[in-house]
Amino acid sequence: GTHELAIRGRNHQGVWSVANPTLRIEVVPPFWMTWWFRSSMLLAIVAVVVTAHRVRVNAVKRRNRELIRLHDQREKARDELARTYERLRHLTRRLEAAKEEERRHIARELHDELGPALTAVIINLHLIRENPAKADARVLDTIEIADRLVDQVRDLSLDLRPPLLDELGLVPALRG
Repeated sequence: GTHELAIRGRNHQGVWSVANPTLRIEVVPPFWMTWWFRSSMLLAIVAVVVTAHRVRVNAVKRRNRELIRLHDQREKARDELARTYERLRHLTRRLEAAKEEERRHIARELHDELGPALTAVIINLHLIRENPAKADARVLDTIEIADRLVDQVRDLSLDLRPPLLDELGLVPALRG
């Protein structure tokens, strides 16, 4: 700023002068101490802080949108997984029911077809042992029953696992 320096002097006799000459001194401050520089720096700092805040808020908003999108995808995947598990449970129940039905069919085949035939073979063998004279007719009858048993076992085993399944695969075997 501007300063005034009042000067007084003393002579060799020790008497002080009465006149007050003043010296005006103007001190020019460096640019960084001027009001305009300090104001512009304050405005620049405020602008940087506001810009940084806006950038951060935009980044947070973008991240929130991404998190919401990922959350929605996860919920859709969770719903799809629940539907898939429900379908799997349904298919498992159907598979178990089909297995049970096939077991009943096999048991019925064994009981109704193979059981009586084996009983007839055993009866024929007992009759042959008791009456060897009529053995020829009984042996022929027993051979015929055994042939039927072999055919029934073959048919049953083919019903359980068709050879086309091993040779061609599932889809061509089903088409065949």
